[in-house]
Amino acid sequence: SIAFSSDGLALLVALPDGRIVERRWSQIDRDSPPAGHGGKDRKFRFCLLADGRTLAVSREDGRVELWDALEKKWLRALPSQKYFVVAMDSCLIGDDLILACAGGGLRRAEIVFWNAGNGQHLRSHSPPGCSRGFSALAFCSDGRELATGGFDHACGVMSYDTGEWS
Repeated sequence: SIAFSSDGLALLVALPDGRIVERRWSQIDRDSPPAGHGGKDRKFRFCLLADGRTLAVSREDGRVELWDALEKKWLRALPSQKYFVVAMDSCLIGDDLILACAGGGLRRAEIVFWNAGNGQHLRSHSPPGCSRGFSALAFCSDGRELATGGFDHACGVMSYDTGEWS
């Protein structure tokens, strides 16, 4: 996985050995804390959240950990998901930092929404027509719609406010 910070000044890269390396254009390379915390997961995803500071790291056991990427401090773990999280995205809606985590099994797909600022579970959705899980998520710029792509090649757009799919 690879992700840019929202300000475009940092690049985070997940290495095959489980380390996450931050590359800043004005600083030397350094390892970030998720590499040494939570076991030696070989399969994980990460996402730099819309605040440009919080890093979400999904683990093989379904946990999602939140880190302060600038201070390199662990913030909290979100309760385990039913499935391994394969896609994440975030947005700011008002003062709330919203994190969408998507996963799925062979017969079910699910998106779980969290308030990343306080760890509160907001809601979960299982869209119609996507049976094999998600491979990608992307919020629109105002956070009111979420585009999805599935392993079954289905695409959709969900309204964050109503949960309706199109």
